Amino acid sequence: MTKHTPTPWRIDKRCSTLIVAAKDRGICSTGGYSDNSINSEDLLNENKANAELIVRACNSHEALLSALIELDQLVSSQYVLEYPAGTFQLVRNAIREASK
Repeated sequence: MTKHTPTPWRIDKRCSTLIVAAKDRGICSTGGYSDNSINSEDLLNENKANAELIVRACNSHEALLSALIELDQLVSSQYVLEYPAGTFQLVRNAIREASK
C-alpha cells in the first residue's frame, strides 16, 4: 500500500482552503471549481473550517491511535478487569478503522 505524504500538514499561507505539507507540497483543497460560481462568504467560511478540520484530524491521527492502543492494553491488563459496558467494541472498532 502506498504511504500518504508525511505530516504535519498545514493550511497554506496564501490560500485558506489549501492544505499543504513540507516544502509546500499540495495535499488537497476544500471547495473547488464548482464553488467558484457561488459568491458566498458562508461557503468560503465552511470550506476554511473543512480545511482546518482535515489538518487537525490528520496531524493528530497517529497520537490518538497510539493513545487508544495504550488504553486498550491497559484495560486488557491485570490492572483493570473490563471496559465499561458497551465500550469494548467501540474501542476495538476505532483501532481497527484507524489502522487501515
